[in-house]
Amino acid sequence: MGLHVEELRGSLTAEVNTLLNNPTQSVTQLYKDDDVDELFRESWEGIQVRGDERLPSLYKQFARDADSTSRHGRLQKLTPHIVGSNVHVHFRYFCGDAAGQNMVTIATQRDIIIKGQMASDKKPSWGNVKEPRGVQVIVWARLDDTVCKEILGCTTGRLYQAILMLKEGGIRNGQFGCNTNAANIIAAMFLSCGQDVGSVAEGCWSHLTPEYDWTTGELRLSMFFPSLPVGVVGGGTFYATQQESLQILECQGPGGKRRFAGLVGAFALALDMSTVAAIANNTFAKSHAALARGVNQTRNCVFANPKL
Repeated sequence: MGLHVEELRGSLTAEVNTLLNNPTQSVTQLYKDDDVDELFRESWEGIQVRGDERLPSLYKQFARDADSTSRHGRLQKLTPHIVGSNVHVHFRYFCGDAAGQNMVTIATQRDIIIKGQMASDKKPSWGNVKEPRGVQVIVWARLDDTVCKEILGCTTGRLYQAILMLKEGGIRNGQFGCNTNAANIIAAMFLSCGQDVGSVAEGCWSHLTPEYDWTTGELRLSMFFPSLPVGVVGGGTFYATQQESLQILECQGPGGKRRFAGLVGAFALALDMSTVAAIANNTFAKSHAALARGVNQTRNCVFANPKL
């Protein structure tokens, strides 16, 4: 199966072509000086108007203070959200090849009381789907029927029907996102490559889309990851074993962060197809039984062969 990795930069346009690299932080009350105090301690009714009017004028001050804490982090955008009598401000940063989670916490603390839960750190949210926190990735794959039968043990038509069946079940169950097994590969790569394992919770959200050509039997696949909070410098990437893993993947050095994010997405799509194929070709339960109980203890097990 050939996998093509495309790197995206989030924008308001439908077609984009480079990576988004914007870790974020959110806060509740700003207090740094008299101007800020005046802005955020108006009457409840006046907060939204004051915030919309005055916050842009304070951007340069915030950027100067935040940028002074790091050689690489740069404040890019401030977005206010009014929640009751509090103002939650969303800070967006550029962090180079670092994941930036420590970087943005230190930079933002320079200006505010930290943590307002608008950044969804280590939690899945629709906010991180519509405006990424980390690297945004989409991967594509094409499968012809011959290769699918040889490698995955089922036809592309059967694989397509299995994907649709799983997607429909997920919708009925109210699942968040659309994938089969992305969390496993993301957790494995985060552990082995020095990432923040807690961020698997937000990073594993993805959207799998199949397109089947009824004439040629070709199955086209795409998988979208809006927020992969990854980095190749800082944090756990300093450990020798994790550095070795990044070196094997050729993800060290400038631009390595974007390559790493693309590889995570590509491997996740490959594992998703392997898992769905196991369901479609009736080996999913057999494999679990063999691994859990040993091959000799599964000889008397009866496995159905359902029609999709």
